[in-house]
Amino acid sequence: LQGEKTFLPERAFANGTGFYEANVVPLFGSDNEVIGGFVLLHDITQKKLDAKRLEESKANLQRVNQELIQQIIELTRAQEEIRKNENLLKRTQQLAHIGTWVWNVGQNKIQWSGELSEIFEVQGNQEIASIKNYLKRVPADERKALYRQIREALKSMKPFDYEYRIRMSGGATKFIYGNGIPEVINQKLIITGFCQDITTKRKVIETLQSSENRFRTLCEKSPDAIFLMEEKSILYCNLAAVHLLKASSKAQVLSLDLFSLFPEIQPDNSNSVKKFSRLMNMAYEEEGKRFEWVHKKLTGENFWTEVILTPIQLEEKSILHVVWRDITLRKKAEQEVRKTKAELVRINNELEMRVEERTMDLAKTNKNLLKVNADLDNFIYTASHDLKAPISNIEGLLNEMIENKCYKDDEVKWLVDMMLISVDKFKQTIQDLTEVTQIQKMEAEDIHPIDIGELLEDIKFSIQSMISANEAIIQSDFSKCGCIVFSRRNLRSVMFNLISNALKYRSPERPPHIFISTDVEEEYIILSIRDNGLGLKDSDKEKVFSMFKRVHVHVEGSGVGLYIVKRIMENEGGKVVLESEEGVGSTFKLFFRRKNEV
Repeated sequence: LQGEKTFLPERAFANGTGFYEANVVPLFGSDNEVIGGFVLLHDITQKKLDAKRLEESKANLQRVNQELIQQIIELTRAQEEIRKNENLLKRTQQLAHIGTWVWNVGQNKIQWSGELSEIFEVQGNQEIASIKNYLKRVPADERKALYRQIREALKSMKPFDYEYRIRMSGGATKFIYGNGIPEVINQKLIITGFCQDITTKRKVIETLQSSENRFRTLCEKSPDAIFLMEEKSILYCNLAAVHLLKASSKAQVLSLDLFSLFPEIQPDNSNSVKKFSRLMNMAYEEEGKRFEWVHKKLTGENFWTEVILTPIQLEEKSILHVVWRDITLRKKAEQEVRKTKAELVRINNELEMRVEERTMDLAKTNKNLLKVNADLDNFIYTASHDLKAPISNIEGLLNEMIENKCYKDDEVKWLVDMMLISVDKFKQTIQDLTEVTQIQKMEAEDIHPIDIGELLEDIKFSIQSMISANEAIIQSDFSKCGCIVFSRRNLRSVMFNLISNALKYRSPERPPHIFISTDVEEEYIILSIRDNGLGLKDSDKEKVFSMFKRVHVHVEGSGVGLYIVKRIMENEGGKVVLESEEGVGSTFKLFFRRKNEV
C-alpha cells in the first residue's frame, strides 16, 4: 500500500494447517498513486511434506542396505558350513569304505555317492534314473526276491538288508551286501542305505567249503572272527576270534558259552538269547543267515558285529559256521552319516526358507527403491518447476527496479546487480537439477560410431575463447582407437565437462596442458584426459563425483558436472576412474565396453 513489492517466504498458516509463500504487488493509478494491490499466495505445504518424506526414505534405504549386507554375510557363512559338512560326509565314506545311496521313491530316482560309484565301476557321480534301471544289474533269478524285500520294507517302514549279485560291464560278477532305512523327510518317502562289495568274502567261503585244510588255513588268516558251533558249544575258533574277544588263547574261547558274550540288554531287543537261538536254528535251513548284533568282550566292553551263520556238513554232523565281523567303526560311521545327512537336510531346509525370505525381502526392497527413485524424480521436477515462477517474478521485479529512478542510486544499483547475479545462479541450479533428472531417466539412444577426433575439434571450437584466454595447449593421440560406438550427445557432454574443468581448475603457476588419448584393453576402450592443473588429495577423489560437492570453491560452478559424467558412463555399463596428485594434475580415464567397438 506504500508502493513496495514484497515477497514473504515460507510462512505458517495461522490455523497451523501448513505453509505458504506470497508475493505482494501494489497497483498504481494513472497519476502514479497507489490505488490498491494484489497478493499471489502459493501453498507450499505439500512441498515441505515431500521433502520430509524424501529424507525419511533415504534413512530407511540406508537401514535396509545395512540389513541386506548383514543377511548376505550370514548366507555366506551358512553356505560355507554346508560345504564343510559335505566334505565331512565324503571323508567318512572313504574311511569306512562304504558306498551310500538315496532313493526318492516318489520321483523314482536313485543317487549314488562317489564311493558307491567306484564299487559299481560307474564313471563319476552318476545318477541312476530309477529303481528299475538299477535292478537291471541284478540277475533275473535274484531280482524277484529283491523286489519282494523292498516292497516289504516300504510297507513296514523298517530297515532291511540284502545280498545279491550284479553283472559288471566286462562280464564279471560281484556280490553286494547292503542295508536300507526307509524314512519320511519333508513329506517325501526316502530310503537311505549303503552297499558293500562282499565278492571276496563269498569266494573265501566257497573255498573253505571245498577243503577242510584250506578252510583252516584261510580261517586263520581271516581278519574276521570265525567259529564252528554245535548247538551252544564252540568247536573251533580262529586267531581273529581270540583277538576280537581279547582272550588269552584259543582254549579260553573254546571253553566259553557263546551266549555268555551277550550284554545284559541288547539294543532294540529285550530277549537276546532267545532270538539269537532262533536265528541259529533258522540258519540250519537258510544258508547265509546274516544280521547285526551287539556282543561283549571278555574285558566287558560292548562291540557291534555283523554275524553270518552258514550250515555245513562235517563228519556227518550238522555244524554251524559262524563269522563275526567287527563293524563298530562302521556303525559309528553310519550314525555319523545319518546325523550328517539329517543336519544337511535341516540346513538345506533352513537355507531354502532363508533364501525364499531374502528373495521376498529383496523384491520388497527393490519395489521400495523404485518408489523412492520415482518420488525423488517427482520431487526434483516439482521443485524445479515450482521455483521457476517465483524466480521469474523476482527477476521481473528487479528489472522493473532497473527501469525505476531509484536504480540510479549507486548503493541500490549494487544491491540490484548482486540480486540479479543470485537469481542467475538460482536459475542455473534449477537447470542443473533438471539435467540430473534427465540423466537418471536417460536410456541408450542415438547410438552409432563417433569419430573422437572430430568430436574433440567441435568441443575446442565451442570453447575457443576459454582456450585462448588461458593460453592452453590441447594435444591428442587416437592412434590405438579413433572411434567409439556411443551416444554423440552423451559423449560430447562427458568430454566437454572434463576439458572445461581442466581449464577452470588450472594451476596459477603454469599454462594449462591437456592431453587426450585412447587405449584398448581386453574388455574396454579407455579414453584418458590428463591435465597439469591443481590436482586433488586422495581423500577428495570420491567427493568430486557426488552431486553438488565441490573441492575448489574459488572457481564458479554448480558441482554437478562430474556427477553427470559418472552417471552417463555407468548407465551405459562403463566406468570412470580418477588418478590425481595435488599440485601435479589429474587424469580421468573413461572405460567404454568393447562390445560397442567398431
